[in-house]
Amino acid sequence: MKRTILSTILILSISANQTFAIGGILGDIMGGFDDIAGAGQDVANATCLCYPYIKNSFSSLAQSISSKLSQQESALAKLKNTLKDTNKEFSYQNTFLKRENELMKEEIVKDMELIFYLKQKNELK
Repeated sequence: MKRTILSTILILSISANQTFAIGGILGDIMGGFDDIAGAGQDVANATCLCYPYIKNSFSSLAQSISSKLSQQESALAKLKNTLKDTNKEFSYQNTFLKRENELMKEEIVKDMELIFYLKQKNELK
């Protein structure tokens, strides 16, 4: 029964003008008799008309996904660097504004003292 199915598959593959060499198909089939699972895989790989297209499709899909992931990885790296630069800039601006606020507080205190002295002077007149 196994030989009949395998022979039928072999005939179908030859009649469909497979690009595989006949010796390669026979080698795959004969090598697969020792291991039924191996024979099934060899026959499927060697005789399925759509196998190369399916394989190419999956390879193409895997490459496409890999490419998209690489693009996302580089975009995330750029974003990370941009966020670091922005954080540094905000930190610098924050430090600058704190210092400016301290100077303004000092000026306000001086202005308040001056106003106080002027009020006292006006009251004495």
